[in-house]
Amino acid sequence: MSPEYTKAPLNLSSPKLYGLNGGVWVAVGYDTTNSVLIEGESGIIVIDPSSSYGISKKVLDEFRLISDKPIKTIIYTKLDPGHVEGALAYLEEGDGSVEIITNEKLLFLFNEKYDLDAKITHPFLDKFSLDISGVKMNLFLGEDDFSIQTYISLPDEEGLIIGDSIYGIFPVLLDVNYFESLILE
Repeated sequence: MSPEYTKAPLNLSSPKLYGLNGGVWVAVGYDTTNSVLIEGESGIIVIDPSSSYGISKKVLDEFRLISDKPIKTIIYTKLDPGHVEGALAYLEEGDGSVEIITNEKLLFLFNEKYDLDAKITHPFLDKFSLDISGVKMNLFLGEDDFSIQTYISLPDEEGLIIGDSIYGIFPVLLDVNYFESLILE
């Protein structure tokens, strides 16, 4: 990990892209959650678009100073309006065939809760291994009483993307019945 990233500010007043190993970039401070952009051989992989078109556009404009490759894939580690709303900015920068990947359980919860039909090209159940633009990834569902989201292992970079499991320095704390309430409402 880049020493610069370990000193990253945790406030939202200093938005910045931090470079990690192997073409992995984290957009910190643009939104309440972080987006990850990975530069592959022929395109960009976006993990967790931000909460709005405008915020995603700012992140993408900054990233365009690093790479002009097209967006190839969007991966949602969890689904809520805060992750989905910003996807349009990245879809506009794609080549017309942007893949969208998420877990089927998350997709079901999202569509039930918000009465929407999220357009996903590659849903998966528990595990999904793939190579996107030369970037090897293993996606797997992390599920317990407090959380349900996708974790992404990057074996070549020896990294793990944990999505929204940590905000700043605090773990996400949810009521034990949170996901049950999503289905029952």
